[in-house]
Amino acid sequence: MSDDDLVNKGVIVNRPAGTTASGARTFIVTGLHRSGTSLIASILQQAGVFMGRQISDAVFEDEEMVATLHAGDLGALRHLIADRNANYGTWGFKVPVIYTHLRPEQLALFDNPHLIVPFRDIVSISVRKSLSEYKDTMHALREA
Repeated sequence: MSDDDLVNKGVIVNRPAGTTASGARTFIVTGLHRSGTSLIASILQQAGVFMGRQISDAVFEDEEMVATLHAGDLGALRHLIADRNANYGTWGFKVPVIYTHLRPEQLALFDNPHLIVPFRDIVSISVRKSLSEYKDTMHALREA
């Protein structure tokens, strides 16, 4: 193994040419609550990736996307995706535990989806949840 093998050469390119027919790419940030999804969404936003028009400052969630997913209206979701694909080459959103809103096959609604799923140990998630939500640590551990 050479030193070059250890260098991360990954980059985010806005409006990448030729990734799909429309040139769109979607970053979907998801994972357990308190696992680091807000940090990832914030980093993407600071890197210039469009993460939504109505961002919740506390948790970096795209409130428009969250409302559309909660409603379960696939027509509205298709319309929102088409709008974002038309206006942004690379865009994304953050929704923790997205599997509660979308089935795996519905990820195909997005052009060139890239899932970002941070992992954090369950004890850390539990401690963070107990502090932020004023829950008993053991109760938070069972939930996590």
